[in-house]
Amino acid sequence: MIRAVLDVNVLVSAFIGRSDRAPRQLLHAWRDGKFELVVSPNLLAELGKVLDYPKLERWTDNNRGTAWVTGLAAAATKLPDPGTEPVGFADPNDEYLIALARQSNVDVLISGDGLLRDLHVEGLTVLSPAAFLASIAPTR
Repeated sequence: MIRAVLDVNVLVSAFIGRSDRAPRQLLHAWRDGKFELVVSPNLLAELGKVLDYPKLERWTDNNRGTAWVTGLAAAATKLPDPGTEPVGFADPNDEYLIALARQSNVDVLISGDGLLRDLHVEGLTVLSPAAFLASIAPTR
């Protein structure tokens, strides 16, 4: 079974985005058992924080954002937060994603962040949502 970490930007896009877009389709693929989703307390906390932003209120009113994060936490593989291993990434706030992906031996980190996808860290594959989706559900 393929194991994957989804960047918070992908999870937020899945939550607020259209059903025909790759981030939302990724969540359907996960729920269909096409891959194992790995999360950590830090990742879930960041997701909850982002979903609390006022600009997302129209999607998260009536505690929908909180309920969604709780559902992800219950259904995904939840691992402890890893120790940080600085790799000199331009956004130090994403260092934990790299550490989580590497220390939990996932097959892929999925991100909408082009800088993160261009990062070369030994033993870590970083793909866009569309590229990962194509790799697990090739078009006919």
